[in-house]
Parts: sequence; C-alpha cells; structure tokens
Amino acid sequence: MAVQSLIKRKHPLAECESCPLAKEACALTTGPQDAKVALVSRSPGKWDVQHGKPFTGPSGKVLDYLLQQNGLSREQVITTNVVLCETDSPPDSAIRACSARLHSEIENAEVVIAAGTEAVKALTGYRTLESSRGFSHQRTTDRGNTQRVVTTNNPAIVLRESDNFPNLVKDFKRAIHPLPRPTLPQVTIVRNEYEGRRILEEILNSPPPLLAADIEARGGTTHRTELACLGLSATGKKALVLGIEPLADKLCRRRIKELLGGNSRFIWHNGKYDVKGLRFNGINANYSEDTYVLSLACDERPGVHALEYMLMDEFGWPDYEPESVKNFKKTGRTDNLDELYEYNGWDTAGTFQLYNPLKKRAEDDNVYKLYKEHLLPIYRSFVDVEMRGFHYAVEEAADLNENYVLPKLRELATELQQIAELDLLNPGSPQQVAALLYDMWGLKHNMKELRKKDKSRSTDHDVRTEIINGRAKANPGYMPRMKKFAETMEVYSKINKQRGTYIEGLIKRTLSDGKLYTNFKFGTVTGRSSSEKPNFQNITRMGHYGIPSMRTLFKPSPGNVIVQADYSQAELRCIAKFTKEAVGNNKLYEIYLDNTRSLHKERALAFYGEGYNSDQYVQGKNMNFGITYGQGVDAFYQMYGIDKEVAKEYIEAWWRDFPEVEAWTEQIKKEVKTRGVIINPFGRKRRFQLITRENKGEVEREAVNFVPQSTASDFTLASVAELNAASIPIVATVHDSIVVDCPAELAKSVALQMKEVMEGMPMKTLGWDLPFLVDISIGPDWGSVEEVEL
Repeated sequence: MAVQSLIKRKHPLAECESCPLAKEACALTTGPQDAKVALVSRSPGKWDVQHGKPFTGPSGKVLDYLLQQNGLSREQVITTNVVLCETDSPPDSAIRACSARLHSEIENAEVVIAAGTEAVKALTGYRTLESSRGFSHQRTTDRGNTQRVVTTNNPAIVLRESDNFPNLVKDFKRAIHPLPRPTLPQVTIVRNEYEGRRILEEILNSPPPLLAADIEARGGTTHRTELACLGLSATGKKALVLGIEPLADKLCRRRIKELLGGNSRFIWHNGKYDVKGLRFNGINANYSEDTYVLSLACDERPGVHALEYMLMDEFGWPDYEPESVKNFKKTGRTDNLDELYEYNGWDTAGTFQLYNPLKKRAEDDNVYKLYKEHLLPIYRSFVDVEMRGFHYAVEEAADLNENYVLPKLRELATELQQIAELDLLNPGSPQQVAALLYDMWGLKHNMKELRKKDKSRSTDHDVRTEIINGRAKANPGYMPRMKKFAETMEVYSKINKQRGTYIEGLIKRTLSDGKLYTNFKFGTVTGRSSSEKPNFQNITRMGHYGIPSMRTLFKPSPGNVIVQADYSQAELRCIAKFTKEAVGNNKLYEIYLDNTRSLHKERALAFYGEGYNSDQYVQGKNMNFGITYGQGVDAFYQMYGIDKEVAKEYIEAWWRDFPEVEAWTEQIKKEVKTRGVIINPFGRKRRFQLITRENKGEVEREAVNFVPQSTASDFTLASVAELNAASIPIVATVHDSIVVDCPAELAKSVALQMKEVMEGMPMKTLGWDLPFLVDISIGPDWGSVEEVEL
C-alpha cells in the first residue's frame, strides 16, 4: 500500500493524500452550516493550530470587533481558510487539494468575505486584492446558488499595519450591511459634429459655474495623447460625452477650448493627466478643483484614491469599468466605443458627486485650506514640470552600455563561474544562484523576514550583506568561497541594475524628441513627492565601479546648463526648530542658528577626536540623520557596516549631548498614543488608525519621522510651485532638491532666484526665522553639477 494512502483525511472532501501540507497541524472550520456569512482567509496561524480553530489569537480579537460592529457574533459566522493546515505560503497543489472541502463548507452562505490574496483568487479569480477590493462580486456555487463575495485584507494585517483598519471596517460593513445598489448617472453621447456644435453653443451661452470634466485618450500616461472622448457634468446625475467625431471637428474644438478656458470652475479627478492631454491637443483647460488631491488631504493612505474605488466606498457604486475599457487603457484600441463613452460619462458624473462630500469632510477635518492653498497649487505645477521633460543622451547611453557595461558584466560572470566552479552558471538567474548557495554550499542565515517559504531562498542584497559581514553559515569549507562569490555578485548586481533600469530601460522610454517624461505625485504618507515611469528619484548621484553616475546621461537643452538647488540638512533643521518650540533653546538649535557651525564636523570631533578621518565623518553623518528617526545599533550595522559597539557608544553620546531632542521625540510618541494623529505645521495630517502591541514601536517611529520629513518636503514642494509660477523651467524635484534646465547666460540669476525662494520659504509659510540654507550646483549635465558660490 502506498504511504500517501495511509494519510488520514482531515475532512471528508480534503484530498490530504495528495497535499504537501498533510503532515502540518490544522485548524478546522467553525460556525453553523446554515450561516449567512462566511469568512475565508489564507491559512491558520500558530495560535489557530494550537487551539484547532481559526482566528483564536490576537487577530481573533480584531475579527470579533468587526463582527460585533455589524451585529454578529463569531457563533453566527463560518470561519475557515483556503487550506486547513498551517503554512506561510500555501502551494497551488495544497489549494487544489482543499478546494472541494472549502466550497462545500461555504455553500450555504449568502455572502462570503474573502480575506487576503489567496482567498480572493480562489473565490473571485482576481489575481490581486487591489484590483477587486471592496466591490461585490457574484459567485455561482457548485450547486447553482448565487453568492455575493466581498474582498478585503486578512484581519491579522492590522496588528502590523494600522492603515488597513479603516478599510477592514468599511469592507465588513458593506459585506454584512450593503448599501442599496445605486442607479448610475444618465449619459448622453454626442457622436455627430453638428450636434456637438449646437450643444456646446448652448453651454457657452449659459455656462454652469461648476463643471466636472474627464477625458479618455490614447497614448499611455504621457501628455502625448490622442483624445477619444470628453465628458462634462454639471449635476452629477447626468453627463454629456463628446465622441471622436465632435472632437475632430475644428469648430467643436474651438468651442471646447472656449468652454474649458472660460469662467466656469472645473473639477477633475487626478486632473494632471487630463490637463496635460488637453494641453498637448491645443486646449488650455482650467484646473480649478481635483477630487483626487482633495481626497489625499482627507486621507493620506495610499490605495484608496482611485475614482472607481472612491465611488464604491462613498456611494456603493458597482465595478463599472468593462473589459473593453481596461483593454483600451492598455492598448489604445477598442472595438466598443459605446462602452468607452458611457464609462467616460460615469467617471465625469461620479467626480461631480464626490466633490461636495469630500469638500465638507475636508472642512470638518480642518484640511481644506491645506488642499486649496498648498496641495492643489503644487499638483498644478507638476503639469508644467512633467510636460517640459528631461533630455536623455540615448547615443551616449548606448555607447556606455556597449563599450563598458556589457564587457564588464561578461568579465564578472566569468569570475563568478570560476569561483563557483560551474562553467554554465548564469549569475543573472536567481534560481541558479539559489541552487548554488543553498543546495550546494548550504547557506543558512538568521534574517527573520526572509524565513517565509516564499522568500527563504532569496539571493538579494540583504542576503549578500549577511554573507559578506560574516553573519551567515555554510557547509564546512565553503564559507571563504561563498564570501568571495557574494562580494563579486554584489558588484555584478549593481552594474546589472544600472544596465537594465537606467540604460536599456531608459533608452526604450526616451521619445523621439530625446526626452524622458515622468509623472510626479505625492507618493508617501508623509507627502514627499515621488515619480514613476520612469522614477527620477531613484537615479543616484554616485557612479559604481568605474561607471559614471547615471545622472550624467541627463542633459540640458542645447545652449543650456543644469542648475540644482538643495536644502542643506532640512530635516535636521526642522527637528531643531520643533525641539526649540517644545522645550526651549537647545544645542541642536544653536548649531543651526549659527551658519558658521557644522553639526557633522562637531559630532565627529566630539566622538572621534581631532584626528578623525573621512570614513569616520561619513559614519557620524549617517548616524546623525538616523538617530533622531529611531534607528539603532542593528540598523547602522546592517545599513552601513558600522561596528555595533561604536554605534552604541555614538548613540549614547548623541543623546547625552542633545537631551532636549530626546524629550521632543518622547513628546511626539505620547501625542500619537493619546490622539492617534500627528499634524505638521502646514496642517498635513498623519492618522494612525489602530495602535496595537505589535505595531506600537513602528507607529512611534513613523510619528517622529513624519513631522520633520513632511515639513521639509512641504518647503521643497511649495518652492516648486512658486518657482514654476515665476516661469523657472524646473525639470525634476528629488526629495529636498529642485533641478532646472536654463540658458547658460541666465544660470546665476536663476540660481539666485531659486536660493532666495527656497531659503525664504520657512519664513514665508510658517514664520520661522531659523536659517534654512540652500546649496547651488551648476553643470553641463545632471551628474556633473558642481557646487558654486553665488
């Protein structure tokens, strides 16, 4: 008899004999068979298998709260998992083996809450939670019953990530107490240019004071788009959509230009993209309001600002985006213009519907001024910055790749093959490198975050660092070879990253005018800007292993130079100011009050003595920035290779010399625990939705980090808006710096203006008199700028 056939099934319909998890501990399904609600998550955790049923640990308390808020108890609900047995990452074979069991147990439920990616995929077919979250999905059971499926996170996630708590609360409410299905707005589609002219004339003769607008266009995320339709709505209940034919008519275009540039105020949702597309097509549209930016003021969390999601969340709208529209967004082609036009009308009317509730919410939460006077002007300025583009030297990049990068990679690949004694080893294959390190050489490391089965064979930078610093283990006799291999692999990986992302990747993205066009946005909960497609903010200043900085490939326009203005230690200056306000005069504030003093030099001198070297100066500089943000001995060791004893002594000495800063950080920690929200001087909020024993330390660190990071970022972004309004040709902003492409003969005057605006911004916006110094660099390309005295 086969061994597998001896395995006892944990449920009659669970095919345990073919399941790789058969020998693992399990937690069986609980709840009555006739329950109207079923909750399905991924797999049981350690608490669950100890008690033999799902959700018995801390996550069970979260679940009980969510159910109680909706009038249910655990005894009224089926709780189960995609697989019955404990695992961090259930393999597909285990999911298949448990599938019949799962579907049978939830057969009678009217609504199923799919909690987590695995449950979402098993019950809806969606690959990601993000693409399906919150919407009601219809599912037909094996017996022909119809179930409503609502997707959400596993309740356990809030123990680590409190930002997900509001989503869970809303998702459980809409699952158990759904809103009535709304009637979508009425959409009138205009396909005839003569009808378009007539309607536009009527609107121009009596223009509404407030209009929502939205476009659909071919051309991806750049501004170089071909308009497919334009939607307008003055009530939110109805929308007018002008199709391809009216948009192609010269007279209609003229009327559209008059309307969008007239006296009406226009509401957009993430209108930066629409306004760019219209401007490229010769239409300069008013950018009066933006529900996306208004939503960011009300809720800084990522992932909750997409229009479709917000309409579902606010009004119970269904997922109204048809497959033909999804395909149009990817390819620019559609065989169903009617669906595209109707979708455009719903987007437009939905934007109008969102505006007033969001505005009231912002006013009630005291963030409307933040939106109107700070965030919206910044977002409008991004339109000009993005449309300007940044020149990228394609031929120079190709030559660098061909003449140095690829030969160097081949050389390093040969060296790695020799170290491994494997002539056919491909160092670009993570699977082959993992087989070498883990299977042949017996690599073992203690990185907790990489112990999960889906990451336990990682070969990335963190694992290489463990090997290089002697914290990993190997089979007897292999450690010296493994360390040499890791050191060489580190060089290979960095150069290969430069090749793939910043050379070949950017060559493909460069348009025929020789420019790259990025998209700037508020990318983090602190409000710091980020960019994407491509990401300018990840292009490092320094080169690696003989390769010049990738920034040298970013060029000014002909006859121009690059001017860069950087705040000097802006976040530390903010901390000095906050400490002054909280506890009075202090050493850090006094250092920054005197422009002749240097924190980094003084700390190096105090700790290392008069003979400190450049490496000690850099180590101290890194620790000066990190200490106030809660980084400890292990972090400095992991990130910079700083000896733990040295780091420990440095940290202790830092806090002895700056006790007022520690008092300020403790004040912030106390405030976040008491109020659950931290507010920066601009009125920007960081809301912490649920503070638990598990996430308390991370919440405190994030609260302390938020105040200086967001404030320094707001100074930079406010400067971007003011300089852009003064027609300074900004091409990029990276953290605390602004980059400009201007005529060589105007470089110094432009630099002076940038310096004046940026250094004056703390006083102008907040009345701060603490000096905020700005360093100016000028050069023939972004990577070759050199600091200059003005």
